[in-house]
Amino acid sequence: SDNVLFFIHRESLKYSAARFLPVEFKAIKHEIVPLTETSEVLELLFIFLYQKPLPDVKGLSFEILTHLAEAAEKYQVFSAMMICNMRMTVVFKDHPLDVLRYAVIHHYKELIDIAAPLVIECQPLPETIDRLPPNTIAAWIKYYQQWLDALVKVYHPYSCYPLCSNSHSPRRAKAMEDLMGRRFVLHNVGNILAYYAASGHSAIQEWQYNSLRTMNTITPFSEFLYPNSSS
Repeated sequence: SDNVLFFIHRESLKYSAARFLPVEFKAIKHEIVPLTETSEVLELLFIFLYQKPLPDVKGLSFEILTHLAEAAEKYQVFSAMMICNMRMTVVFKDHPLDVLRYAVIHHYKELIDIAAPLVIECQPLPETIDRLPPNTIAAWIKYYQQWLDALVKVYHPYSCYPLCSNSHSPRRAKAMEDLMGRRFVLHNVGNILAYYAASGHSAIQEWQYNSLRTMNTITPFSEFLYPNSSS
């Protein structure tokens, strides 16, 4: 897209990239094929076509990594697809919604299920809906509602123990304050409550136990997306 010319062997495209050239493609000498990706992304992508050391994607900015990953998927450069997917599993904590969108579009179930809980915690619902593909919104709403229902169960035991019931009530109050100060903390609620349960307070220990049980009932987002999948 930025008028940089690359000379790539047709055989390399044929054997390393499933979608660069159709089977019936006839090469025309000196023909230039325009591509929409930037030269920086294409230069990285084309390295994957040859028998040479692969690029170190760890040093790429997330923006370039995303564009490289999308180009790899677009042209089906399988080695680049694998490397980019592996890198996404490392950086998803810093870019949960972007990684979830990538994983959903390209059907990477494991990546979907590690990114989705973090999106629930970090991203407002309207922003998430705006970024996800339209055909996934219904599944996301069901997944989101599941978290809301689980949080009701997590918070409910606290209401059963009035603050003035005994000398441990300030500790319960502080535990609730920590939980309420975060949007969705269910995936980390065990660690939060463990700190307060360490005092030996049986009510908080029971609260922690029941909360962990609730957490274990959360259905992964991929199962809402692919309800009939056997894997």
